[in-house]
Amino acid sequence: MKKTLIAVILFAVCSFLLVSCGNSSKVVIPTDNITKVNISTQPYSDSYARDYIDSEKIAAVIDYLSGLSLKDEFSENPDEYAGMAYIITISYEDGTSEVYNHFGNMFFGHIKDDAIHWYRMQYDEAEEFSNILQKNASDE
Repeated sequence: MKKTLIAVILFAVCSFLLVSCGNSSKVVIPTDNITKVNISTQPYSDSYARDYIDSEKIAAVIDYLSGLSLKDEFSENPDEYAGMAYIITISYEDGTSEVYNHFGNMFFGHIKDDAIHWYRMQYDEAEEFSNILQKNASDE
């Protein structure tokens, strides 16, 4: 009886871990030699536009983005949604940049070579981004 109970518990725990973590992902952002983070919105709004050159403000944005729990697989189609998007451009010392789209507190995209790879964000994590912007005024 004990062996059966232990087997059922182990099966339940393993199943939960596979379902909850199976398609999750983290954003990997190169953090060396960042010179600037620019945040704009679509549609454009001065209220959320930011240029960060201060290392602490840059770190706040990078830490936030790197900590997002993202889903690779989801049923929603970002093209069927409307709302505001934050366009986050991270510039590096060598002149390169990476562009990300934080859309509608639901989707997160990495824009590369005129294409975008979408992920699904958790709403509670997604809504934290506006708090970071409110706490950190633009440097420029």
